[in-house]
Amino acid sequence: MSQDAPPDDATLTWTREVLNKVVKEITDQGAIESPLVEARSVWTKPLDVVIGQLRDQGVQTEFLWVIGGSVPIDCIHSGVAASPRDAARHFSMKWQLEAARYGDPSERHRLGLDPAEDWDAHAKALIAKAEYLYKLVDDEELWP
Repeated sequence: MSQDAPPDDATLTWTREVLNKVVKEITDQGAIESPLVEARSVWTKPLDVVIGQLRDQGVQTEFLWVIGGSVPIDCIHSGVAASPRDAARHFSMKWQLEAARYGDPSERHRLGLDPAEDWDAHAKALIAKAEYLYKLVDDEELWP
C-alpha cells in the first residue's frame, strides 16, 4: 500500500476485485500460460490504481508487473522494472508510444487496426492515462 495506515475493508475489497479483473484479462490474453497463477498487489493508490505481480504458481524468479484500476489493464515482464514505481514509469512510457501509433494513420494501417474506430480519440485517452500515471510516479508522497 502507498500509505502507512492499514487499508480499510472497502479498499481491500476494491483492490482484490481489481486484481482479479487484471488476472483474468492478462491470463485470457495468454501472457501467462499456467492454469495456476499467483497474484499480489504491491502498490496501491486506494480506489484508483493497483500495481501487482503475477506469476506462474511456484515460480519465484520471474513475474509480470500488472496494472489496473482507473488506468488500462496492462503487463510487462519483471526484467523491465525493478520496483513498482519503475513499473509505473514504464507503463506510462509504453502507453505514450502506443498512443503515438494510434495517432499515425500509416501505423494504424500497418497494424491492421479497424479504420472505422476513432483511433485519434483512443490515442488522446491513452495519453491522458499515461500523463496521469506519470504524475503519480512523480509524487514523492505516494512512494515509500
